[in-house]
Amino acid sequence: MLTTSWPVIGNPKIWEPNARDAPQNFSYPTSLDALLAQVKPLVVLVDMQLGFMKPFLNQTIPENLVKNQLRVIEACQKHYLPIAVLEYVACGETLDPLRRAIEEVPNHQYFKKGKNSGFTNDEFNTYVKRWVDQDIFLMGVNASACVKETASDALERKYRITTAECVIGDNKGNPVFFQGARTWFRLNGTYIGENFS
Repeated sequence: MLTTSWPVIGNPKIWEPNARDAPQNFSYPTSLDALLAQVKPLVVLVDMQLGFMKPFLNQTIPENLVKNQLRVIEACQKHYLPIAVLEYVACGETLDPLRRAIEEVPNHQYFKKGKNSGFTNDEFNTYVKRWVDQDIFLMGVNASACVKETASDALERKYRITTAECVIGDNKGNPVFFQGARTWFRLNGTYIGENFS
């Protein structure tokens, strides 16, 4: 079991629920861990594979990104949350530290995909239907492509989506792509904009 702890969210204004949705039936939690405990979403990890992470290797992003994703995986262990791991075909396995932590989560499953959205995999669709009432929490790369397209397809299926800036990344090397993804998540789901690193 991991022993990291979540920093406290200092300002509830960073929570930006989708205006189209009815008000959420919980008060703003004081940490991401508290959010996961209250909402009990299916956690979806997208494409955290070496093939996608190579462009990041000379930056500090992977260390912080993986560290924060490990915190979410720890919350899955603690709160008995299911986790679905999406892996793009021919890009290798999920990074070892994440894979080892995921193995400690009782309800986890890996899914291969040949397109950006995880919902193109019928087995993933079945898994989501089995575990999700309404909420999906997304993390991974690329925020402007695979994470966003999986989130978009989740919305089409009437699920609510949540993500946090500290658990998504974009390796396209252009901050405009990541800024566009941030804006999209703010408009279409709950986006936690504070960086917990």
